[in-house]
Amino acid sequence: MNAMKIDKTLVKNRFQRSFRESPYAGIIQPGMAKYLLELLMNNVETRNFPNVLELGCGVHTMAPEVLKHITVETWTANDIVPAETEFKDATKDLKLKESVFLNGDMETAELPDMQDLIISSAAIQWTKSPDEFLSRLIRNLASGGVMAFASFGPENFRELKALTGMSLDYLTSSDYPPIFSHDGNLLCIEELKSVMLFDSPLDVLKHLKATGTNSLARQAWTKKDLNHFSEMYRAKFGQDDQVTLTYHPLYFIFQRF
Repeated sequence: MNAMKIDKTLVKNRFQRSFRESPYAGIIQPGMAKYLLELLMNNVETRNFPNVLELGCGVHTMAPEVLKHITVETWTANDIVPAETEFKDATKDLKLKESVFLNGDMETAELPDMQDLIISSAAIQWTKSPDEFLSRLIRNLASGGVMAFASFGPENFRELKALTGMSLDYLTSSDYPPIFSHDGNLLCIEELKSVMLFDSPLDVLKHLKATGTNSLARQAWTKKDLNHFSEMYRAKFGQDDQVTLTYHPLYFIFQRF
């Protein structure tokens, strides 16, 4: 199955709309951020990261929660959606010397170097070439710096891939170690699966729209398309009176030499 070409303008518009209309719609993503932080704390001894870069912060930066556990001087956050107001509101009362928001595509934005921690949850999969991007991102770490990120594996939204052929170009967990092998140590790799249940296929689509993760479909479906999709979805992925949607999160903690 061929991966879909990512339209970054479409991605930006879909996420911007979801942030505006349903800012708290995500269920899996907040849990991933929390678990990523737990893995970071369990795998790295230091609690002092003077310079932190967060990629794909959305309208809910991880800074308030992370700063409960570590000390930071400068927190720089990036997102393709212009969420500076939300970021500044979330960080104004935190113990930071400086908070900086960088709006733009993380693949082309001028990101700061000499970072002690780069953290990203549920965002790297939206890059056009995750392996190449991560290879470049290593250079933005200071010596001994840590990269903590969560992404998704190829079983993510497997139901949608089976029915529509649309999919991001997800890497497998085994694709990641070679990216980092020459520059440091992968301290942690975790691979999980979570199956959500919905009352109907249309509820699945509403969930994807609310979270912004419907950013591959470029054209609106007709009523006939929706009916056919619903019939096929129930036939293949029905479970009692509900239907499934699979999430396949991957977690990594890397430390540069």
